[in-house]
Amino acid sequence: MKVSSVVAGLIPDRAFGDAIALAHRRFEPVLGQIRSLVAPGQTAVDVGGWYGPWTFWLSRIAQTVVTVEPNPELAAFITRMASPNVTVIPKAASDETGTATLSLPAGGRGTEGRATLGSLPGGRTIEVETFRLDSLELDDVGLIKIDVEGHELPALRGAEGIIQKWRPNLLVEIEEARSPAAPTLEYLYDFGYKGLVLVGGRWIPLAEFDLVGHQKSMTGHAEHGYLRAVIDGSGAKFVNNILFRYARAQFDD
Repeated sequence: MKVSSVVAGLIPDRAFGDAIALAHRRFEPVLGQIRSLVAPGQTAVDVGGWYGPWTFWLSRIAQTVVTVEPNPELAAFITRMASPNVTVIPKAASDETGTATLSLPAGGRGTEGRATLGSLPGGRTIEVETFRLDSLELDDVGLIKIDVEGHELPALRGAEGIIQKWRPNLLVEIEEARSPAAPTLEYLYDFGYKGLVLVGGRWIPLAEFDLVGHQKSMTGHAEHGYLRAVIDGSGAKFVNNILFRYARAQFDD
């Protein structure tokens, strides 16, 4: 267990949650664009809540936030910390209703974001419930953010009805090292979406950016750990969040 995880475990929940939310603004530049992703009065869905940094900021804009987090300890944490307009669902978003094995990392507090429905050497496993986002029958969905460590495509398939009805912005973390990007990209392109990435403070078309090559050139990023990535700024340089907007929508720079 890293020293940073030990120290994190000593911090009171409220202070830790607030610190994560604030630090994530440095770690994830897309958070600085959040007001262009979802409008007041809309519903935002945070799939893969972790300690709730996205939920924290989304709840200050959207009318309703639905946060999906299958790790029961993290789901309970977000429930304790969240604003009244946040609903936490302690399940895994997928393309079918049932159960699945969630692999949890062994690194201690702060490393839980690496949890996956795939295999994870050295970790422990728990059984979690799975469900389709479509089953929630949500209204006026403006944004779905997905960070599920390789399970992106099943989560999106489970939201097919929402996507067809509301054409929300989709912010999807995609890392080629965890799961091939092509199937997810093709799935969303078939719905009429176009991808964009935030590079140097500017949104550029995904078609003009070598995502796989970029990620391969930063293969050590995932090994840095969250705290180091925040401190040295390497997290802000690593592009893995793709914004998909319905092709008929206009994007404001």
